[in-house]
Amino acid sequence: MGFLVVVITFLALLAGELISESLTNDENYYQENKSPMVVAFFIAGIIIGLIGKGLNNKKGKVFIDKETRQEVTFKTKHELFFIPMEYWGYILVGCSILVVILK
Repeated sequence: MGFLVVVITFLALLAGELISESLTNDENYYQENKSPMVVAFFIAGIIIGLIGKGLNNKKGKVFIDKETRQEVTFKTKHELFFIPMEYWGYILVGCSILVVILK
């Protein structure tokens, strides 16, 4: 489910652009001002962090190896580029801070 990071971030940025342009009646508002992008990254980060935490905290299935009698747990991982989804939430909130600093 790690692909949701890209989908949710894209949708948040798109919604930020559409909402800012409709509220201001200025087609260039999103490109000229950083506040809609900051809010979109922040909201996407919170949503992705919560979804990722919920998905990655599910318990896995426990099997017992017949030969060694050891328990083996199988658990699904929800990652994007080997980074768990809940950490992407922090990364996107960090991106919102970077937009404030750099733009």
